[in-house]
Amino acid sequence: MSKGTNQGIIVSGGTITARNIAVGDQASIVDQSSNEPSPVQRELATLRQLIEANQAKLDDYGDVIAVLASAEEELAKPEPNKLTAKSLLDGIAGAAKPITEIVQAVAKVVALI
Repeated sequence: MSKGTNQGIIVSGGTITARNIAVGDQASIVDQSSNEPSPVQRELATLRQLIEANQAKLDDYGDVIAVLASAEEELAKPEPNKLTAKSLLDGIAGAAKPITEIVQAVAKVVALI
């Protein structure tokens, strides 16, 4: 390695993990990420609203909400297990089979996974 002024990054072993890295004179970063919900998050929110609105029609409302929470948790992970999420959502669709709006909302979420 030569001596002198470093104008970059030198990494010897290991890794660097970051959302953004800026290097050099007057380097800057404009974070393009936003707090906008993803399409999956939006559809999950719609599904939750439909389930809550139809609480009286669901025999297993408490179980359905608990399974929805598990699906939301799984889908919030950086790398969700799609099979797990789909299985959870299929369970919701099965429990809410007579309520077409919920079944359709589940299908929208599954299509986005």
